[in-house]
Amino acid sequence: MTAADARHLPQDKKTFTADVIGAKFQQAMIKLYDLCISNIRHYFLEVTIAQWQR
Repeated sequence: MTAADARHLPQDKKTFTADVIGAKFQQAMIKLYDLCISNIRHYFLEVTIAQWQR
């Protein structure tokens, strides 16, 4: 490793860490979105079934 490589290493580590945290946050948001959509679909299915049973 050269001195130039060593100077860029801390910044690369910070960038890598930020990318990992960003990816985990994005995955968490996708799971939350999927859960919300699933709950909405479930609610409308229950409402539809309740209307059919009238």
